[in-house]
Amino acid sequence: PIQFVDAASLLSAHEAIFREEIYAFDAETSAPRIIDGGANVGLATLYWKRHFPEAEVIAFEPDPQVFEVLSNNIEAHGCSEVTLIQKGLWSEGGELTFQPDGADGGHIDGEPGEEETVHRIPVTRLPPYLEAPTDLLKLDIEGAEVEVLLDTEEALANVERVFVEYHSYVD
Repeated sequence: PIQFVDAASLLSAHEAIFREEIYAFDAETSAPRIIDGGANVGLATLYWKRHFPEAEVIAFEPDPQVFEVLSNNIEAHGCSEVTLIQKGLWSEGGELTFQPDGADGGHIDGEPGEEETVHRIPVTRLPPYLEAPTDLLKLDIEGAEVEVLLDTEEALANVERVFVEYHSYVD
């Protein structure tokens, strides 16, 4: 069983992750270290834990509603060695404005919005999490990819594989 926020997003992600296996990789160890930036409801984490039960997964999800569903899914499936972090990834620590969309596409927004769903979220830098060798870094962070990758440039030497879902927005 999987809890979800939005059925269309769940079905699309399930197809890509479990049927097309977009996050498949050959690990040199039975316990790869994986960092999931933009974990959403946890389908990628569940996929990796199915293939690598001993994997260490560090999953970031800033949206409070989605993070609760992510936490419930990871707990319901009894996943060990999974660290869930309710923060967004950015080029500095602190807080930023976040615009949830009620599905899988909420994003950090530098300007306060007019909609009442806009709120502040904690953000953190990625380089401290890349000090240890990392088998896979997945970034699906809804428009913050370039900012985070530029900030992470030197630490990427510790990463074997990078998967980035790039998002661009007008302006």
